[in-house]
Amino acid sequence: MLKKHACITIILFLLIILGGCGGKMTALDVDSVKDKLIQLDYYNDDLLGYSLAGMSDIGGLINDSWMFCFYDYGDQKEALDEFISILISDELDKYVITERSNYTIYEREEKNYVLFVRVDNTLLWITGPGKDKEEIRSLARDLGYYT
Repeated sequence: MLKKHACITIILFLLIILGGCGGKMTALDVDSVKDKLIQLDYYNDDLLGYSLAGMSDIGGLINDSWMFCFYDYGDQKEALDEFISILISDELDKYVITERSNYTIYEREEKNYVLFVRVDNTLLWITGPGKDKEEIRSLARDLGYYT
């Protein structure tokens, strides 16, 4: 009986550990992000989107005080790697970084709150006043880009 309980405990433990490591996010495309922003009433005509050599993005001001950008790099992984390293290189030590199976969350808070979330070859970037941190996280969560 003791062996049976030990086996069940070990199996449950492994399932919990493996389940936690497998946390994945689903990468969106620009049209899906635009649709979600419209649905959440964040979209306005100041948000511009375009495609350039396999990459597309949408960005601009939302909420009158937040800078919002979403980039889809398609299959250009190295270009996105380089872009992210440029964005955070000078202040890497100021970021809290959370890495999981297919995503990385970069957060920094001083006067402004900065959130970068990379999922596969896409990048969500939202910056706003520090007081809006939870609302910015909520928007990212609604887009499926924050846990």
